[in-house]
Amino acid sequence: TAVVSLAGPTDYRKHKGLFSYYPRWLKGWKNTWRTNKSCWKNFDKGSIDLNAIDYADVLADKNVVFAHDKGDADVEFSQSKMLYDTIKNGSGKHKLLVFNEGVHFGTDDFGNKRILKELML
Repeated sequence: TAVVSLAGPTDYRKHKGLFSYYPRWLKGWKNTWRTNKSCWKNFDKGSIDLNAIDYADVLADKNVVFAHDKGDADVEFSQSKMLYDTIKNGSGKHKLLVFNEGVHFGTDDFGNKRILKELML
């Protein structure tokens, strides 16, 4: 019933060299995005839209939790903040969890007790 964005890029157009992410997605993020190399190439060229910011009107009416570290060097904190600010006045429940540990959260962190309780709406 809720969307959890754990240091998620909300606008991939702000990233450079997207194709370098594909091996990580293929190996470790199988349950995050299920794509093949052809789909990834189309995404890298901009012909597939996985940019959450483009769906802000839909997300505004969903329950969305953002968890992001201000010192994240992989995905800028501003991406989560921008989408949160865009949808926060919608009918869904929205929460922005801000951490200051200088890390990038990944899919392994969903089970981390340190942040798991904070992820619940």
